[in-house]
Amino acid sequence: MSETGPVRICRGCQEVIDSPATEGVLIAFEMSNSGPGWGIWAHKDHLDQVQISETALELALRLWGHQSR
Repeated sequence: MSETGPVRICRGCQEVIDSPATEGVLIAFEMSNSGPGWGIWAHKDHLDQVQISETALELALRLWGHQSR
């Protein structure tokens, strides 16, 4: 952890996101078997380099569809 909070790494380029508030985007959340899990971050310029799991996307769409009923 840095002095101002956790270090966020871009999933697209694997480099540190210096200013998450202006440069970064929280794109997903990975669950953990033990503990709270973690956020997946990317630079705004690298969003097109990040692939979304088709299984996770299908599950999210099913959940959102179920909530709208």
